Amino acid sequence: MCFHWKHCHGWKPLDSVVYNRLVPSARDPEALYRVFGRRLRDLREKKHVPQQELATLSGLNRSSIANIESGKQRVLLHQVLQFAEALHVTVGELVPSPVDLPQILTTETGIEKHAYLEKLRKMASGRSEEESSR
Repeated sequence: MCFHWKHCHGWKPLDSVVYNRLVPSARDPEALYRVFGRRLRDLREKKHVPQQELATLSGLNRSSIANIESGKQRVLLHQVLQFAEALHVTVGELVPSPVDLPQILTTETGIEKHAYLEKLRKMASGRSEEESSR
């Protein structure tokens, strides 16, 4: 007879869980939220819907919309449906497909690395960002 529920049900400590390394969202689950947030912002802006209006239509506040769009706040399934309805788009337009996600993340990572390296180059040359944009 087992007296410890973790052992009886096959529970493992979180640090012993092995992720499928072929699935990008398993390696970096936050990346999925960044991609979702970017898509939400792009579609919202394309439809000319202010953050406050989307917040009202989805039962959230404007700061939650800003956090979701920046990938800092996770989204619940019913909120995804509310966003799609409010923006008159399909859920598929908001949520990246598993097939497209690796390419999106590779592109995103390359852009982020390029921007970071450019910022380092400017700092190393002693120019501020304002000076280099003139």
